[in-house]
Amino acid sequence: MSPHPSAQRLELFMTGELAAEENRSIVRHLVAGCSECGETTSHLWEVLVTGRQAPKPEPDEYEAAFDRAWARAAETHDQLQHEQELAASLCEELLELAPQQQQLRVRNDERFQTLAFSEALIAASERSTWDDAATACHLANLAREITDHLDAGRYGLAMVADARAEAWGTYAGALRVSSDYGGAESALRTARAYLEEGTGRPTEKAKYLNSLAKLLTAKRRTDESLVILTQLEAIYSKLGDFHMVGRVLLDKAFAFGKKRKPEREIELLTRALELLDPARDPRRQLNALHNLVAALIDAGRTDEADRNVIKLRRLYAEQGGRLSLLRFRWLEGRLAYAKSDLYEAERVFTEVRNTFIDLEIGIDAALASLELAEVLWQQGQARQAQERLKEAIPILEALAVHPEALAALAFLEQAVLTQVAGSELIRQTAAFIQRVQRDPTIRFRAADLTAR
Repeated sequence: MSPHPSAQRLELFMTGELAAEENRSIVRHLVAGCSECGETTSHLWEVLVTGRQAPKPEPDEYEAAFDRAWARAAETHDQLQHEQELAASLCEELLELAPQQQQLRVRNDERFQTLAFSEALIAASERSTWDDAATACHLANLAREITDHLDAGRYGLAMVADARAEAWGTYAGALRVSSDYGGAESALRTARAYLEEGTGRPTEKAKYLNSLAKLLTAKRRTDESLVILTQLEAIYSKLGDFHMVGRVLLDKAFAFGKKRKPEREIELLTRALELLDPARDPRRQLNALHNLVAALIDAGRTDEADRNVIKLRRLYAEQGGRLSLLRFRWLEGRLAYAKSDLYEAERVFTEVRNTFIDLEIGIDAALASLELAEVLWQQGQARQAQERLKEAIPILEALAVHPEALAALAFLEQAVLTQVAGSELIRQTAAFIQRVQRDPTIRFRAADLTAR
């Protein structure tokens, strides 16, 4: 016989607040003849309705109770399946509207106020993080709006709480990609509060832990992140979901990349690629291979990076959006530089820098400008490097790059002009710009760069 469900699970079962799968599991357990749980549920029927202790029902009353519970479970299953079938067409309908109209529609049109549609928007938001963080935030915000209108009578309080936790966790992820770490932390606190009101399913806990680990990695709190990712790996291994184990290994590899341990990163990425299911998540496989090439470059293993970049180019041709293709082009520039093909690196970094400026992506434009300056410096073109930096500063200022990052660039410009700069100073400036993106309270001091 299966393990006894807890008293809380039994109570949620009696009130119809469990998912269809959990309802069926409890019904099977009771039908198998568990006298202990049968006794508990027999008393709950009237207690939940009237507050009075009920007498033990006759055997035929048990059978009727099982029939009612089974019917509820079947009805919920059919309802969710129907909602899922409609979700794709509703998504198309909604996304044809202007953003403000979209919000009004989900707020006022009951067709959109379903669990399946909130899940569809969450999936769309997660896909958008690859290419458009602003769209990802907007879609996650719409999903949050929908979960506020879910009918607890239809789905049960616990499932609604799970849906709200997932929507807030997805919103936190979109804010993280947008570099709004404070907003992401706040959103995760809300997600955690809803999670505690939910069903307690391991998969729901795992979604929250995944969002938390990624935020910690982004903030360079990698040791804390790795502890959580190890917990996640154990959860998905126990569930037998090895594709998700592969996703966790991908996140672990990214954390080790932040710790500047490329060999460990390469090991984890190689294992992740063996476990990821391309049919289930082709973009994740693309991301894993992209990160593997980057790690191989960092480790000085350029021949292996060369071989893998051929596969990566083919995948990008099949799947990549504009921004993804631009980041692949940037990776090609890094590989050219690592192979000492300075002419090709200069050409690619110039192209990438200019495109980021056109797209008004200020931080990446700044980082590409620094890589271009480093190539020019290596070619003995200090004056040209200084000119590229000088040109970039007013453009990046207009793109709202953090003032402290601009101060670091201005200092580097002068250091290049007076020929006291070097590749290490350029790299330290890039590292500072990335730090200030994560923590806007940091203040620029030239000594922090030159002392390293």
